Parts: sequence; structure tokens; C-alpha cells
Amino acid sequence: ELVLDDERLRTLRDHPGFRELMTDTFGQRALVQLSQPIQVRKGLESELINTLGMRLKRVAPGRFTMGSPASEVDRNVMSEVQTEVILSTAFYMGVTEVTQAQWLAVMENNPSVVAGDSLPVQRVTWLQAAKFCKRLTEREGVLYRLPTEAEWEFVCRAGGPGAYAHGNTIAELKSHGWFKDSFKKDSAPQPVGKLTPNALGFWDMHGNVYEWVMDYYAPHKGEPLTDPMGPDSGTLRI
Repeated sequence: ELVLDDERLRTLRDHPGFRELMTDTFGQRALVQLSQPIQVRKGLESELINTLGMRLKRVAPGRFTMGSPASEVDRNVMSEVQTEVILSTAFYMGVTEVTQAQWLAVMENNPSVVAGDSLPVQRVTWLQAAKFCKRLTEREGVLYRLPTEAEWEFVCRAGGPGAYAHGNTIAELKSHGWFKDSFKKDSAPQPVGKLTPNALGFWDMHGNVYEWVMDYYAPHKGEPLTDPMGPDSGTLRI
């Protein structure tokens, strides 16, 4: 029972060979158990709140197809080669973009052009974002870092294969993200967490402001990857 409750097995449960192995070893009940929700053990809480009031949700290991299919409109042909990715380790991620109030409490400055405590911080360089994580680590006593590109896309897609977490329609996107066509007047950053969250419980993964990830930029080559972190060096961050 404990073996089958290991969440890392869930990254393989759709693989035909793995399903055959599980059935041969444990019987048909193994496939049934692997389809059930995992009981989160003590110390692996589904959600945490830090001293800044940031809500961080636990994301279980999983596998997904990163990048867009050839049929998707406006895809970047060079960088959007579809890649099968396994994320073997759980991680926590903030359920909203970092607010200006949270940034100010840690960095003691606010670079944003449009000011507001509940608005996402904006006009932040990658180095500033990394420094924020470093200071937050020192403040909280646990490691904070930017997510990898694969982690970010896994959370953004929330199990969906479409152009957006909810599918492919722009019309429905208006209920999930702030973008140009959402506004009746000039656009500006909006308070975090006011629209509909995705299926994993994260807000504003589409729209509002840009979000930095850890990786240097490099086109995907299409080969399967486990826990990718991008190239070791480069000139552009994602």
C-alpha cells in the first residue's frame, strides 16, 4: 500500500509498460489505487502561508507535454517543439504573482510604475527577482527560488493540452487572465487573484504581468527530459 501511495509513481501511471508491470506485480487493484488521490502525509501540507502572507500551494510530481503542437495558432516554430517532461519532485509555488506590498516588505523599494499594494510588482529585472528570492530565503529560513520553465508551464497548463489552461478559446480566457482585449480603456496591472484560478488553484498564470523563471533561454529539441533546468549559460532569461 505504501509503495503504491508514492506520488512519484503517478508520473508513470499512463505509460503502457508501467501499467503492465504494476498489474503483474500487484494485480488489477494497483491501477485502481494509482488513480486515487494521494493522502498527503504530515509535513507535506497542501498549502502554506509564510510571514508575508504569501499563499504557497504544493504541486505534486507529474509529467506533461511541454510546448505547443504544430496546429496551434501563432506558435514559435523554433522554440515550441513539443517535449515530454517528467517533474520528479514536488514543490511549492505562490498562488498569485508577488504583490507590491510583499516586494516592499522584503526589498524596501517598489520599482512599479502603477502603484498599489495588491497589484503585482512590475518593472523587475531577473537579477532583482533572484535577489528577492535570496532575501526571502534568509527571512523565512527555507529555500525560495524562481521556478524552472518546466515547472512554470506545468502549473500554467494545469493538466490542459490546449493553448490556455482552460482550452483554446479567447472568449473564455477573459475570465482567467487580464490581457489587451479584457479592457475597455488603457490596460494596466490589476490586483492579483481577482479572476478565475486554473484547475490547480493558481491565479493570473495567463495575463496581467510577465513572470520570470530560472532558466536561460534555449530552443527545445524534442527529446524527453526529467527535471529540466535549461542550459548552464546564456544571454537571455525566460
